[in-house]
Amino acid sequence: MVMKVKTYNLFNNIFTGRYLLAILSILFIASFENEDEYLKESFYFQDYSFSGNIECYDTLGNRFDSLSYRYSQNQFIFSDEFKLPYEKAEIYWNKTMTLFYKDGDIRKGSILQKNDTLYFYLNDSDTDHPFLKGLLDNNQLRIPGYGRIYYTSLSNRFIKETHEDKLIRLGIPDLEILIKDFPTNFMNDVEMDAQNLYLQRFDLVYTKRID
Repeated sequence: MVMKVKTYNLFNNIFTGRYLLAILSILFIASFENEDEYLKESFYFQDYSFSGNIECYDTLGNRFDSLSYRYSQNQFIFSDEFKLPYEKAEIYWNKTMTLFYKDGDIRKGSILQKNDTLYFYLNDSDTDHPFLKGLLDNNQLRIPGYGRIYYTSLSNRFIKETHEDKLIRLGIPDLEILIKDFPTNFMNDVEMDAQNLYLQRFDLVYTKRID
């Protein structure tokens, strides 16, 4: 009789253990279905970090440090307070990321991390052209960008005119292409006094915080 009770208790314990294991497995799987809410890292925009001083080049690629005084660093940052820079970036357990714009718009995509560099793709099939890339370092995400201004001065004895073509974008500038793409500004009988490219590099700095 004692043996039967022990056998019964043994099978009962095994059944109970398997039942609890099954419940834990279901809860574990269910938790992974909501990983976006739990296993993520949130990075909030902090500030701009400027990489060096403003650079000035002519159409031949010659650099003129003495001419960079014409502009200040705050003229090379995003002026649209509703869109850029991104307000927050969330990186999830399943190698996806969401960018949150200041106006409430979002961008979702996949990420690929190589060492400390993070590549963000909107389209999984286009792995040669990331939407942006950033550097993960000491609980910070740094996204590189730059501002450029094409400055042109035209004049003759009667007229003097200046043109400024400004653009701010994310990414790393290709100086050779920027110099090659100087805009053509001219007027009849007006000679070109100067044509310069002003370039300022920066990082958008995001700091990791717990929501």
